[in-house]
Amino acid sequence: MLSLSLSPLVSLARPGPTPAAASSCRPGSRMHADYWIGAVLAALLSLYLLYALLRPERF
Repeated sequence: MLSLSLSPLVSLARPGPTPAAASSCRPGSRMHADYWIGAVLAALLSLYLLYALLRPERF
């Protein structure tokens, strides 16, 4: 007979935030630099796409 239990589902529940996880994104961390690099690249890509949209190549 097949028996279903809730214990596997309970073990998949995510725990709440921990102090270690919250302190890993402080302003001097590498993650902060990654966000800045990503923001700059996103801005440059957006400017390029806007330029390509406004001035397409003529064949």
